[in-house]
Amino acid sequence: MNVKYNLALVQNAILAPAARAHEPDIQRIIGAAYEDAVASWELRTDQPPCELVLVIRNGDRQAEEPVSYEELRGSSKFDSKLSRMKDSLAHNGVWREAVHALIADARVWSDGIPGASVNDSEVELNEERGGRYTLPALEIKSHGSLMWVRPVAG
Repeated sequence: MNVKYNLALVQNAILAPAARAHEPDIQRIIGAAYEDAVASWELRTDQPPCELVLVIRNGDRQAEEPVSYEELRGSSKFDSKLSRMKDSLAHNGVWREAVHALIADARVWSDGIPGASVNDSEVELNEERGGRYTLPALEIKSHGSLMWVRPVAG
């Protein structure tokens, strides 16, 4: 499992060492289940207040959580967060597979509509634990009517 750090975090003398100290925890909890996963620590400074975020990606699965300095100081709190992220990766994968299957079925169904045109599109979703990601969607036009088949995240 690979762990990366964005430049803003690398330059932070307090948060960078605290995040690096938890690489073994990430390897133990996430890497054991998802050895090809990539963990990215990001210090987001684009909006005040600055926010430290851990993003874990495995293929097209993603889990994202803000992490406070206090959580980094107590490993049991951080371990708990990593366990939730691991569960989120599993859920996210099941969810994405179900959406792909639904879109494939909707394409077959819409092909049976006389005079319909079907266009592939994507929708960007933003989940609290999954972060931002895209999934397929369809736009179906028939006899002046327009219908969308697209997933919605909660």
